[in-house]
Amino acid sequence: KFHNGREVTAGDFQYSIDRACDPATKSSTASDYLKDIVGATGRINGKATSVSGVQVVDPYTLRITIDSFKPYWLGNMTYPTGYAVCREAIAKTGGAITAESAIGAGPFKLQEFRSNYRVVLAANLSYYAGKPQLDYIVRPVLLDANLRLNQYEAGDLDIVDATPRDLDRINADPKLKGDLKSFPRAATWYVALNQASAISPFVKKEVRLAFAHAINRAEVVRVALREQGDVATGIVPPGVPGYTTRPRVPAFDPAAARALLAQAGYPGGRGFPTLTFSFRKDIPQVGDSVQVMAGQLKANLGIEVQLRPTEWGEFLKERSDKTMPLSFLRWGADYLDPQNFLSVLLHSSQRGPNGEDHPENGTGYANPQFDALCDRADTEHDPAKRMALYAEAEQIALDDAPWVAMSYQRDIELIKPRVGHLRDSLFGHLPHLTTTVRP
Repeated sequence: KFHNGREVTAGDFQYSIDRACDPATKSSTASDYLKDIVGATGRINGKATSVSGVQVVDPYTLRITIDSFKPYWLGNMTYPTGYAVCREAIAKTGGAITAESAIGAGPFKLQEFRSNYRVVLAANLSYYAGKPQLDYIVRPVLLDANLRLNQYEAGDLDIVDATPRDLDRINADPKLKGDLKSFPRAATWYVALNQASAISPFVKKEVRLAFAHAINRAEVVRVALREQGDVATGIVPPGVPGYTTRPRVPAFDPAAARALLAQAGYPGGRGFPTLTFSFRKDIPQVGDSVQVMAGQLKANLGIEVQLRPTEWGEFLKERSDKTMPLSFLRWGADYLDPQNFLSVLLHSSQRGPNGEDHPENGTGYANPQFDALCDRADTEHDPAKRMALYAEAEQIALDDAPWVAMSYQRDIELIKPRVGHLRDSLFGHLPHLTTTVRP
């Protein structure tokens, strides 16, 4: 049942998928995660009034037809574009999902939403798998890392994210140090080298490789992350099929970097345009990482970049518009499949044979050989052959260097001993169905 008590039926999924594909919704992700459904691309492009491949058989049966065999496709349907939303609630808010219309069917329901202050979630007593162990979850919005840590020490918070900057303070306190936990995540941090503009220096492969060889990943992880991360060996992170520990990224080699930059026409960095290096401004270790990399580019290539901390919403818009020449960001898996990293992020953004687009390609990278390998892997029945095709495609992308793959993410958190039965995964702790908190 939805949180308002109404039964969830197949029609709710049909409505929700169609709503995600409706051009009026302006979804930035439906064209990636729903494109394999027959008729979805036509609906997204305004050429159809519904998604023909989604049909209600009866109240409890939904038939979805996809355009061909896609072994990753069920993963697509775990992304929010595949969620069932409450039609009548959204109608009351003019088609938008707001605090009032955010009615789902999960183990917790939204009880209170106060922007930039806190979110309160209450247990859904009618949840199909049984009531959660917790009665409610309070999530205060605390933008300042010191304030979060202070409230944790005061006993006001049971779980809190920590930053590498906090580690000296945490490790100096035996009680805090005992509460410190580290969790691997299926996520890769990378430097994006934008080739979308014809005048960008990154149009030249030599320049991209020069940057890749000039950045010392291990030093960034050691200095900025305090070892709370793993140096990337490729694009696909640990835990995702196709991951390998064998290093395949361009090695740190300042001499090779300088030679490549000179070959591209910028000996010693002379004549290289001044570029902005954009990054999300509200995560301390992100800014620290960029500062270390900027120093390396200056020391190893003679190139100075202007650091540009950016508000997250603006960052996402500029990434979508492909207007940031140089940026630092991460991609976390939506589902555990290499398709979610290679085909989604690096396939050419030019429209495919069915009109589909690849909006998550934020660098303008385009290599027909890479695209062809991903297209074959996306529809390959044999798992071993499929992984081999993705591995070949990944190596092409690493050799072309539209990215500098930096590190694999680890989350560091402080968790009170009274918190128990957390179910962790490569995606995080959610859902908190089994979590308990002792008095």
